Amino acid sequence: MKKKVLKALLKTVAVFTSVSILVPSVHSYAAGTSLVNQVDHTDLMFSEFTYSVPDESQLDDIIANLETIVDDTSKSDEVLDCIIAMEDFQNAVAADYELGQLYTSLDCDNEDYDELYKQIDEIATSIDDKIMGAKNLIALSENSDVLRDRVDDDDEWQEILDYVALTDEQKELIKKETELSLEYDDLYNAEYTSTIDGVEYTEDEISEAYDAGDIDFTDYIYGLSDIASQQNEVFGELYIELVDVRTQLAQSYGYENYAEYAYDKIYGREYTPHDLDEYRQGVKDYFGPLLQEIYDIYSSDMDYEAFDVEVTPEDCIDAVYSHLSLISSDMYESFDYMIDHDLIDIDVDDKKAPGAFTTIIQGEYNAPFLFNCASGDYTDVSTLIHEFGHYNQLYFGGEDEWYYGNTVIDTAEIHSQGLELIYMEYYEEMFGDYAESMELYKTLNDVYSVVTGAKEDEFQIWVYENPDDLTIEKLNQKYYELSEEYGDQTLYNSYYFGLYGYINDDELFEWDSIPHTFQSPCYYISYSVSMAAVEELRAELLNDWDNGIDLYLQLVKNGSGINITEALDLVGMNNPLENPRFDLYAHNIHQLLGIDDDYGDDTDTDDTDDDDQDEEDTDDQDEEEDDKDKDKDKDKDKDKDKDKDKDKDKDKDKDKDKDSNFFADLVAQSWFGYAVVGTCGGLALIIIIILGVTISKKKKKSKEETAANATPIPKAPVVTPVRQSKPEEEIIIGEALNNKPTEQKDTDNNENNGNS
Repeated sequence: MKKKVLKALLKTVAVFTSVSILVPSVHSYAAGTSLVNQVDHTDLMFSEFTYSVPDESQLDDIIANLETIVDDTSKSDEVLDCIIAMEDFQNAVAADYELGQLYTSLDCDNEDYDELYKQIDEIATSIDDKIMGAKNLIALSENSDVLRDRVDDDDEWQEILDYVALTDEQKELIKKETELSLEYDDLYNAEYTSTIDGVEYTEDEISEAYDAGDIDFTDYIYGLSDIASQQNEVFGELYIELVDVRTQLAQSYGYENYAEYAYDKIYGREYTPHDLDEYRQGVKDYFGPLLQEIYDIYSSDMDYEAFDVEVTPEDCIDAVYSHLSLISSDMYESFDYMIDHDLIDIDVDDKKAPGAFTTIIQGEYNAPFLFNCASGDYTDVSTLIHEFGHYNQLYFGGEDEWYYGNTVIDTAEIHSQGLELIYMEYYEEMFGDYAESMELYKTLNDVYSVVTGAKEDEFQIWVYENPDDLTIEKLNQKYYELSEEYGDQTLYNSYYFGLYGYINDDELFEWDSIPHTFQSPCYYISYSVSMAAVEELRAELLNDWDNGIDLYLQLVKNGSGINITEALDLVGMNNPLENPRFDLYAHNIHQLLGIDDDYGDDTDTDDTDDDDQDEEDTDDQDEEEDDKDKDKDKDKDKDKDKDKDKDKDKDKDKDKDKDSNFFADLVAQSWFGYAVVGTCGGLALIIIIILGVTISKKKKKSKEETAANATPIPKAPVVTPVRQSKPEEEIIIGEALNNKPTEQKDTDNNENNGNS
């Protein structure tokens, strides 16, 4: 279903000059905005849903006589009936498509599901092409007003007027893109191994062997970097092929590059890739440093035992359900519907595809479905909250979202990330002794969403603007360069692999572990801009809790079919696209964490003297101040020298402990970096450190390829790992990010059916 995006004029919104930073006690919401169900949802259980390959001949029958009646104004009713029949048929096809895609996610080991989905995808592409061709015929006919009355967006109408049927080449490119996208799931879930002293280990087994003392730290790092190198090779080759296919597709539509194509044709954004250059700079200036600042706090204050707590799907459901009335009792309706009809799967299951998403199953069902490849820990609660933010909004969505499948991702992510923010108020009840740790985790995650959303987007824009002569080495180096600019390069495992000499020290690999990069290109910026809007909501909540909740419910009620500018303008909130205020957002987060900053200080104010003051006196005062400053500098230099001497002493002590015992002392309290787990509407950071147990990716049997080679895969852009002695200066890799986001693709080829 083609996405229709409503456009709105940019309007200036008043800027808040200050905000009260008071964290309120647990709040309940005084009734205000009500959510009302606008469409009929099926009474069937999910197990009763059926899908099949669409019968294209049914569409042929619908449009068979269109050419004979299209220019006869006396046949306008018949033309209208034809339009409605086409739209109904397209909705039924959309249901088949979404169910086909959903089942490949529920069981990505099932090759029959994959094949069926490929067939549906290919036929759905042909059906969409025919329907757009038929609409183009009507739009250019004497009965054009019949169709124009049903299209309330000028851009969509112009697209219909300009539509040219897909060429055979375009159809083949779309088909190839789908095949490569599915291949990524296979490669992601494949089992990779490394051989250490003649023994073959998987990533999990390497950690287990290190914990058991069967291998030393050098072997441990060698094995992990070896596997990372293998993955980088196979993912990189796939990605370069995808970039080539997408570049050809975009250029066939007349776009200069795929980034411009995706922004406009897939996501229907109100801005172009480079319209946000100033926005991205604000992220670099304020949120890059803030991310590192919070991570330092996190590293020292986080209670990592929180991630050892076993959490069942029932625990997640109870935690979310029990607090709905504090936000809006209307939300019980959508939550009960979801549970009562089994329209949710949040089980831990190795055969499921990675990630989390919420999709709408249209046609006769009109039912949202919530999916999460769960981890079995507290992060599943956050993921459920996030995805239910989508689910709830879609359930109460109107015809624009259900019948026409219109969803603007930037707006939709506010509903999910905003609900996560609101639920932080109830963490003490939900997480008990781990509440503070989970709040710190969530705050870090919020900042990371803004940073990585902007960074991944800038990375992909560069890729699609420079598709020629791409190599894996260039991709790794560009990712390192951008990570330096955004200030998060030290949060990745491959940064430390480079310092240890196992890979090139100017490369980072983690871009290859983000499914969106392969399956939903140019999606990531939506995580950032929507989270910036949620920071505006945070300011409202802190200033007036009830008003903030009402604003959130208004945003939900207004739906996801409008662009972010209109969505924020309708509720009177500042628009971060027009007026990004990352200094204010950083200040609010500082205050919540008890950190002082200089926000609001008038640094340009000078102490001016009276006009009749003697200039000589002023000069004398300046000289005195200079002398004082020099003395202070001398004292600082002395202090620095003392600190250096202390550091040298510490380094000597460290040198004494440069053996496995140094790391063994940390194993009990540390995990391995961060793993970024997709909540489909935001990034959830699962914290671990390299000296402990790594979080394993979901594993399944390899369908076409296996990466079980006993030796490292040789590759040009990466130094083949060899065992190294420890560097002269000890590096605690424990502060690395094992950036393995597992978000599921949220968009389709050529269309967006409301997945979030």
